[in-house]
Amino acid sequence: MKKMKIILAALTCMCFMSNASAEDIQNEIAAQKPMDCSNMSMDMQQFAGQLSTSNKKMFCGQFTAAQRSSAMQYASQQDSSGNMMSANQAVQKVASDNNMMPSSKSPTGCPVK
Repeated sequence: MKKMKIILAALTCMCFMSNASAEDIQNEIAAQKPMDCSNMSMDMQQFAGQLSTSNKKMFCGQFTAAQRSSAMQYASQQDSSGNMMSANQAVQKVASDNNMMPSSKSPTGCPVK
């Protein structure tokens, strides 16, 4: 019985540790897979430089040229609250409009938060 409690405590600890660093793990994985924006215009490269890792991956790797242009246009417009839309918001809007939302699953598979 004592061994079982130790094992459960160790598993619980590992679960908490893995959830605390899930974002770090995702960023490391994204950093290992370079996003090739180098074949794009300087304007697009500058726009991509303003994006979070996941949005940059989508903008450079998954969007069509038309979707990239749309995102850049949205970034110069106001959002629903009257504020200028950020580059990340613009990419998310284009992704949402095209049903391209990234997965929200936890990479660790651990349900404890």
